[in-house]
Amino acid sequence: MTVGLRISLPDNLAIVRFGKYVTEADYEVALELYATHPNARHGQNLLCDMRQTIDGTVDMAKRLAMQVTMDQVLGSGPLPRTILYLVPNAKVGDLIATCVALWQPNHYVTGTIIKTEAEAISRLGLQTPTLDDLIPIETYD
Repeated sequence: MTVGLRISLPDNLAIVRFGKYVTEADYEVALELYATHPNARHGQNLLCDMRQTIDGTVDMAKRLAMQVTMDQVLGSGPLPRTILYLVPNAKVGDLIATCVALWQPNHYVTGTIIKTEAEAISRLGLQTPTLDDLIPIETYD
């Protein structure tokens, strides 16, 4: 399990980078890191960087239970939040599509799966040619 977090206040952005294999434990670590980070803010956009992820598991019972906490941490108002899942791997994209769909009932969060770094940069309005400039520096194994 490897999860990294970086928050860029000037970009109003939190970036979570996931390792090669993703499970609910990774989601829980990422959520706890963000929820307890001193620079976390309401309305801050979130980029889940899964470019390194090649496989994983989703236990929907655990994920549904976790969604309650995720709604409290990430989905509380009053400011809207965009969560982009950067997932170039089709298998992983299919795996997390149901997780992304869990955001649909929350009117403060828009969750979207994207496939390219260029699309992430464009959608987030970043002024950087590459996400490598913003890649998480705090990594937790």
